[in-house]
Formats: sequence, structure tokens, C-alpha cells
Amino acid sequence: MVEIHPTATVDPRAELGDGVVVGPHAAVEAGAQIGDRCVLEYGAIVRRWTTIGSGNRLLPGAVLGGDPQHLAYRGAETHLRVGRDNIFGEYVTIHRASEPDLLTQIGDENYFMAYAHVGHDCRVGNSVVLTNHAGLAGHCEVEDFALIGGYAGAHQGVRVGTMAMLGGGALAGQDVIPYLIVQGAPARPRGLNVIGMQRRGVSEEARNALQQLYRILFLQRLSLPNALEKIRRDVADLPEVRHVLTFIAASKRGIARRKSGE
Repeated sequence: MVEIHPTATVDPRAELGDGVVVGPHAAVEAGAQIGDRCVLEYGAIVRRWTTIGSGNRLLPGAVLGGDPQHLAYRGAETHLRVGRDNIFGEYVTIHRASEPDLLTQIGDENYFMAYAHVGHDCRVGNSVVLTNHAGLAGHCEVEDFALIGGYAGAHQGVRVGTMAMLGGGALAGQDVIPYLIVQGAPARPRGLNVIGMQRRGVSEEARNALQQLYRILFLQRLSLPNALEKIRRDVADLPEVRHVLTFIAASKRGIARRKSGE
């Protein structure tokens, strides 16, 4: 059974799953598809060409599937796809892709706190947290279990790795490797997310290996090629270490590191 408040606006061309609740002054546009048990609270909006899975909750004023903030966009059909069991806080905005052959994609069990923003063509994994006023510019990628602190942001095309953290107010202009904590503007390494790794079941052996990787990559003042060579030679060949090396190899913007003299 679908529950639609009398003041809500639901286009007849939208598709609503079983148990969906559309609250006061909420709106669902044509072409939107909403999965079972989703709740749209006061004034929340799901816009055209947006597909969201089951169990999502949109708090007051959240807007999913807005037009991309891209000067070249001219109204083409582009898409946002959202997984299941996400929470979108007050006035969160998630924009659709900028082109028909691209996609903005949100995974499962993420928490976007009030006023967070995800731009066009971004890909956000699972169990990610964007705290209040955090923002991702277009084409960013965020891997599972990452945390973006309050008022922190990522430049267009930046990647944030598994279990990485951007501290409050951090501005990332380069990729943030998995398991790393960065702070500042520009964002610079401040250590590893040890507590997060413990909570997620990363083994002590892997944590020790990542600490060794951190010292080589960020503290020994080596060039990046020399640091990577030393890591491959001296650090245990574990899945977590391989993930970091693969992440770095795929980087297009370079990785956040301390500059000489810092």
C-alpha cells in the first residue's frame, strides 16, 4: 500500500513500490522510480529519471536527481541510480549525470547528513558518511566506509579510498588513498584510520603493514616511484596493501602527500 499525503505531488508517470510514504508537500516527478518502503518526509523531492532502491529515507527538503550543474547540459535524459537503505538528511542534494552515457551512482547504507551535496557523475560506494555541509564536485569516486567530515570537500575527479577520512574542513584536490586520514586545505596526510580499521575487522597484521606503508610513502621523503618500489620490496604482500598500490596506480590527479618542508 502506498501512502501519499493530500498536499504531496506525484506524477502519474512515476513508479512507486509497496509501502512507499510520500509526506506533506513532497514531490515525485515523471520518470522517477521509487523502491519499496521508501519514505519522503516533508518537502522532499525525487526528480525525473531517478531510480532509488528499497528502504531509503529522505528527510525534509532533500532533493534527489536534480539537473547537473554543468554549463554544457541542455536537458538531455540523464540518470541517478541509488541503492537501498540510505539516509538523505535535510536539504541534501544529489545530481544526475551530465551526459546520457554517464551515471551518478549511490550504493547502499550510506548516510548523507544535512546539506551534503554529491555532484554529477559521482560514484559513492557503501556505508559512506558525508557529514553536514560536506560536498563532492562532479566525477568524484568514494569507496566503501569512507567518511567526509563537516564542511570538507573534494575537487572534481578526486577519488577517496576505502575507510579514508577527510577531517572537518579538509579540501582534497588530489586522491586520498585507502585507510588514510587527511586534514587541511589543501588536504594533507595526518595518519591512518586505525580505529575505523579495527571496527571493520582489518587484521592486526594488515594494520601493521599499512603503518609501514604509511611511513615509507609519507614520512621518508622519497619520490613517489622510489616509495612505491620500496613498498613492493619491503611491505608484506597483503590484500590491503595491494589495494592501496592499485588505487595509486589508477590515480589521474596524483595522491595527497606532504610537500617538501611540511
